[in-house]
Amino acid sequence: MAVTALSGQRWQGVIGSSASFDGTDNAQVTSPLVTGTGNFTISCWIYPTSNPANTHFVTTYNSGTTDWALRTDSGIVKWYTEGVATDSSGVTLTINTWHHVAVKRTGTTISFVIDGTVSGNTFTRSEDYNAGGSGTFSIGGSVGAGGENFVGYISDVAVWNTAVDDSDLQAIYNDKTFADGTDNSDLVAYYPLNVDYTDSVAS
Repeated sequence: MAVTALSGQRWQGVIGSSASFDGTDNAQVTSPLVTGTGNFTISCWIYPTSNPANTHFVTTYNSGTTDWALRTDSGIVKWYTEGVATDSSGVTLTINTWHHVAVKRTGTTISFVIDGTVSGNTFTRSEDYNAGGSGTFSIGGSVGAGGENFVGYISDVAVWNTAVDDSDLQAIYNDKTFADGTDNSDLVAYYPLNVDYTDSVAS
């Protein structure tokens, strides 16, 4: 699964390397990856260099039916469901610092694990995300949101078609392990962003 439409310099990440995003680029994948009404988990390391409103770092926003976005709003990590709601983790990320961010759906419950801590905020979301496989999965910014692109560095993006245990997500942060070693039988896609911009699961 090739990644296109991204050019940029490499930068040393918290584990391995990372991709640099200047607010104009994003890495787009042909499949939305998180679809349907089932369980999922998205995990990544991000290093924001600014905290503007509505910054998308992993998203399908503006590209399909019932899009979603993992984003920050003035530094607060949020999960956005198109046309439904924006769910806040209540956690604010500091700039110029590496953070591990994970969001998941367990049954119909959306929850967050950020920097090794389980956020107490949970939300009920039963929507059929990117219904029928519509949409484009994007790292570093949305397909059509323009000024809502991420500025900073991103590394080790992983997507599972299951709700990864909180303890396993906490271990990624605490032990600084690569995400593809966690529950790899349910790993849908993995973008380490340490050599190039391709999905190492599919390649």
